[in-house]
Amino acid sequence: MMSRSCADCHVDVYKQYAQSVHGKALVEAGITDVPACADCHTAHSIEHPRTIKFHLASPDICIRCHGDEKLMKRYDIPTTVATTYLADFHGVTASLSKVSDGEEKQLVVTCVDCHGVHDIRSPGLVGSEEMKAKVAGVCAGCHKDTAADFPAAWLSHFQPSLQHAPLVFFVDLLYRILIPFVIAGLILQVLLHLYRVAIRR
Repeated sequence: MMSRSCADCHVDVYKQYAQSVHGKALVEAGITDVPACADCHTAHSIEHPRTIKFHLASPDICIRCHGDEKLMKRYDIPTTVATTYLADFHGVTASLSKVSDGEEKQLVVTCVDCHGVHDIRSPGLVGSEEMKAKVAGVCAGCHKDTAADFPAAWLSHFQPSLQHAPLVFFVDLLYRILIPFVIAGLILQVLLHLYRVAIRR
């Protein structure tokens, strides 16, 4: 197993990995679908997880599995964890960010900021309250002097629904109806105007 080969030298990192949601699945349950060392670092071009390059590339690494509908269905994990991040401000910013040689910091929040690198956490593993506290700490890194419940303004990895964020759900539904109606009205107005011009000629 590649992870145990890496553990010969990287003992502390392996211990962290073994306690993560992926490590527990691999080591304790024998599930081989989870990512191991070489899946994130690759065997011959190992990138340090604290570099800007790795930080910005981490969503792509996570989405390889978490965006795979067939794989996620096997473990009853919704692929919305990927799509909601990509649609969010932070996901869009990460997608558009480019790394330049002189940059020391990128103010972009990616998967590893909230979930960890080798010690990847999930609400199911550490509990929702601990996860909320971790996310609040990440938010406070950029959004200074914010209240402890600041992350509650974020929809997390949920799609708006009648059960979760019903107000956002209804506003989104309104826009889905209103915007096509307005565009259709504008097109109709332009066509009627052209028709009137043609008739007058």
